[in-house]
Amino acid sequence: MVIVMLATAAEAEIEAVLSYLRQAGVEHRVSRGVERTIIVVLAKMPDAGVASVSTMAGVGRVVPIARPFTLASRDFKPEATVVRLGAVELGAGAVSLVVGTRFVQDDSEVSELARAARQAGAGLMRVSVGSRARFPYGLVPQPEALERRTALAREAGLAVLAEVRSEEEAQAVAPAAEGLYVSGQDMGNAALLKRCASTGLPIVLARGPSAAVEEWLMAAEYVLALGHSQVVLCEAGIRTFEAEAARTLDLSSLPLLRRLSHLPLMADTTPAGSGDLLGPLALAAVAAGADAVVVEAATEASAAGGQALAVEALGPLAERLGALCRALGRVAS
Repeated sequence: MVIVMLATAAEAEIEAVLSYLRQAGVEHRVSRGVERTIIVVLAKMPDAGVASVSTMAGVGRVVPIARPFTLASRDFKPEATVVRLGAVELGAGAVSLVVGTRFVQDDSEVSELARAARQAGAGLMRVSVGSRARFPYGLVPQPEALERRTALAREAGLAVLAEVRSEEEAQAVAPAAEGLYVSGQDMGNAALLKRCASTGLPIVLARGPSAAVEEWLMAAEYVLALGHSQVVLCEAGIRTFEAEAARTLDLSSLPLLRRLSHLPLMADTTPAGSGDLLGPLALAAVAAGADAVVVEAATEASAAGGQALAVEALGPLAERLGALCRALGRVAS
């Protein structure tokens, strides 16, 4: 349930409610908003306890939560959460372009791509090593290579979102990255999520290809329940009957999540599987409410099998994103 305190509630009244919950042995979380304080009770309380809380000084109302995700719910935190990745803020209203390196062949190409991304106005780079498309070889942890590529992206002045596939990679790259990206295939990997949370870095949690929105939010709930509040939800596509793409980007999830959750939203256009579709999908995602969009790019787009955007197309895409943001009353960062 959610205990909504009055806007005029004194600190002593809030503390009295918290003291009551502690004495009752009930696990809870506190969200101190701009206008009022909200307390979420994570366990079921007896009716008598609910009645007692309802009549305490400073309590506005007690609202039951029907959904299984509580900490990720907008009922818990009506105000949008802002997550900072270096100088980039997600959830504050601005839109960020994130350039990915999944199809980059070597470290020298990472440097070239990072410089081009910076020149195009991108503030973030998703640094990856290997590809799940090369299963099982793409799944072999490569912490040293990930560290090298992270350093190269930072040299170009970009904040780094490091894609990690193992606890070893998360631990190795954490000191040099601004955030950690957990792909949809690892959405339910509790051990990896726990390790990522232990670094204290923001976590971008991608949607699993077969996950419903509620299941995705429950994965975010797990991280939040660990006491880690810096979580971003990334729509990364779902499996459908479409044969032309590995997954279909579910744009409808973005406005739905905006209603259900306070967490910032990102969209990864990679599942489109074709470089010429990445730009249109990035624009559509921003129109649907994304705070950031991920676009894979490569200096040799042909070498990426046509799945990445040519590096020279980053600038024009950034300009189109800026024009769209202005039309929507938003700002491109």
